[in-house]
Amino acid sequence: MTMKIKVKVVPTQGKSTTKDVEVEESGASVAEVCEAAGIDVKNMDLTMNGKPAKLTTHVGPKDALEAKDKPVVAVSERPRGS
Repeated sequence: MTMKIKVKVVPTQGKSTTKDVEVEESGASVAEVCEAAGIDVKNMDLTMNGKPAKLTTHVGPKDALEAKDKPVVAVSERPRGS
């Protein structure tokens, strides 16, 4: 079985985009989720369900319950020079 995770990409300019990624039911790290979504995380800030996250943060079934749907990993572009 698999679980779905919503990945939201927030650029410094323009519209944000979302993509659903399927991972194993036990979950995956934020790095694995971003890789599955084809996102380069250089110069990006990461959050999961609105809380700061690291590439090693685990996204699992507990996070889906907390989100009351799919966990949301947000990847926000940092302004240049930060």
